[in-house]
Amino acid sequence: KPLRILSKGVEQFAGGNLNYRIQISNKSDFFNLSEAFNQMAVKIQKMLSAKEILLRDVSHELRSPLTRMNVAVDLLEDAKIKSILKDDIHKMEHMIQTLLESYKLKQNDIKLKKTNSNLVELLELIAKDYRSPQCEINIESPAICMVDLDVMQIERVLINLIENAIKYSAKETVIININLTQRKGHTELKFSDNGIGIEQENLNQLFEPFFRVNQARTPDGGGFGLGLSIVKSIVESHGGKISVESTIHHGTTFLITLPECSQK
Repeated sequence: KPLRILSKGVEQFAGGNLNYRIQISNKSDFFNLSEAFNQMAVKIQKMLSAKEILLRDVSHELRSPLTRMNVAVDLLEDAKIKSILKDDIHKMEHMIQTLLESYKLKQNDIKLKKTNSNLVELLELIAKDYRSPQCEINIESPAICMVDLDVMQIERVLINLIENAIKYSAKETVIININLTQRKGHTELKFSDNGIGIEQENLNQLFEPFFRVNQARTPDGGGFGLGLSIVKSIVESHGGKISVESTIHHGTTFLITLPECSQK
């Protein structure tokens, strides 16, 4: 039994549940091992927390220099250089804003504007904007699925997943399959694509800020690596969960669960 408890602890921690602690009797031969595991978990949590605070503080400090750079660029006479620099500054500002939003979402500092909304309708509206001969989006769902959500935030989640599927595809036609299922007390949103896939060793880091899977695989280098971090923060701020499975050369599947689904 102690071995099973230890094994469960390792699985929980590897799956991203950093709050999990192993409880084993001090009379067990495995007690010292469980204590060492728990101490390691505490240290890792503190390190990650310190990293997030550092990123937040650095982001705040970068805002003033960027504002001054914007003013200086406006004084340039060369229109081409001005345009290039303005574009770069805008990207930096967007990155900083995204990073701060991610931090605020994790700290519950952003108040969600939840309404009871039809998730099926939202999915269809977004899919309509991306469907083309090169992008096939299939949605399997009930006619109505009412969920308490912040429409703008969940829209960001869906757009990010669709754009990632398009970006990380080596196929002539991108195929995205979305399955929406109502369960007792929650809604499951399964989002699968036929893209290039992700190596298993990268899956645990996929939702970390600034983590990017092999930049060489995409023409634009894959952005800043903040998109999926924001996605996870938004889903969790709704009381939901997100997980990912992937197979190289076959595609990736994201599974999102959102609580309190009620049909009206």
